[in-house]
Amino acid sequence: MSFEQNPELSSPISVVIPAGTTQTISFPQQFFGFGTAVIISNNDVLVATYQINGETQPVLSLAGGAFRTLNGVGLSLITVTAGAGGSVQIQAIRKPLAN
Repeated sequence: MSFEQNPELSSPISVVIPAGTTQTISFPQQFFGFGTAVIISNNDVLVATYQINGETQPVLSLAGGAFRTLNGVGLSLITVTAGAGGSVQIQAIRKPLAN
């Protein structure tokens, strides 16, 4: 019995940004798709910042212990800076790139 992978299926993604670091996640380059439903969870008591889809967009703040959801989007790029005391977790559903 063989199992064929279906590239059209959505799949979950989870990335943890360590305390005191900045990381850019490129969904097309790293996960071969786009983030369609994204949760950004700040696991710190300090403020974290994030910027979606490149440097032309504003930097947004996320209070300590808070989360932000982005639903029904085609997110390709997100840059997150975690506070000094805790991590930030990104969870997303990946929509595959079209052929």
